[in-house]
Amino acid sequence: MKKGQSVTIRDIARMAGVSHATVSRALNGSPLVKDDTKQKIRALAESLQFSFNTGARSLRGVQTGIVAVIYPAFMDVFGSSLYAQQLLLDLRRALEALELDTILIGAYNDGTGESHVRRLIRQNRVDGFLLVHGDLRQDDYRVIQEHRLPLVQLHTPPRHSPAEEVDLFLTDNEEGGYLAARHLLQGGCRTLGVLQMSRSFQLNPPGGSREGSARTAGYRRALEEGGIPFDPELVRPCPCDYQEAYRLVLREREFFSRIDGLFAQADIIAFGVMEGLRELGRRIPEEVKIVGFDDSPLCLMPHPALSSIHQPREELARGAARRLKDLLEGSQSPPENRLLPPRLVVRGSSET
Repeated sequence: MKKGQSVTIRDIARMAGVSHATVSRALNGSPLVKDDTKQKIRALAESLQFSFNTGARSLRGVQTGIVAVIYPAFMDVFGSSLYAQQLLLDLRRALEALELDTILIGAYNDGTGESHVRRLIRQNRVDGFLLVHGDLRQDDYRVIQEHRLPLVQLHTPPRHSPAEEVDLFLTDNEEGGYLAARHLLQGGCRTLGVLQMSRSFQLNPPGGSREGSARTAGYRRALEEGGIPFDPELVRPCPCDYQEAYRLVLREREFFSRIDGLFAQADIIAFGVMEGLRELGRRIPEEVKIVGFDDSPLCLMPHPALSSIHQPREELARGAARRLKDLLEGSQSPPENRLLPPRLVVRGSSET
């Protein structure tokens, strides 16, 4: 190629052996590109007499150093998801460690219903997205893809996109449910109840919790392994709310007097149940053993302390943040699908 002959960013990318996005970022002086790569690209552009018109940058050429973390509205309510709220903080820390700034924002405007995803893209505010939201509208995914902005999904799979087409970082919820139920069965429980996390007092409502269904599937697997028939009457839905769980115990006294073990699919549910059981005069763990899910720091506060399934929150956050940075730096590798194993943390609420 002759010097000055209609050289494009894609030409430089091909000669440098990098993506065109990396060339654009390097010429923008983005901190996302390593110094040696940046120097190589700039030297190549200079040797080809390439003139980079900063006034005519495309959307993908503009680098803000900012990532949007998109989450559902219910996470704004304290206690609705202790785990998810902690996950958002871990994501911010993981991104900061990679020298990326963060906008934590709900997916939609509470008053107008406007998509914050579209607004951020329209205003050229962010370089990419971390989605802690499985029910993002299909049109929002399409707009992100049309603008060639990288995205990574975590915590819950997307409802409108095939999982294999998205970079996805999840906890193995089915394995977590299995670990909780197996532990309770090994502790001697035979009438083992489940409070399945749900958005209402019905199982699997429209838009309901896929994590809850997976955790219940793990519970059923443990029962089958132990030779205990599955009884659907022992599975009750419950929103992730302390007061709702507490009131459920008082409304369903017969159910909670019958069971000798309980798998509460979120710690905040378990805390409400423990308070309700005290009012019923049921002793924990002597008469009923309890395991929660999430292993939040608050598990140490009740007496007895709550046994819980630990989600690998920090690993999810670091893995998703690292993958997003790789994409921002021009990685063309196939989508990553990571299913991280949980583990059981035994405390006083389920000890024999």
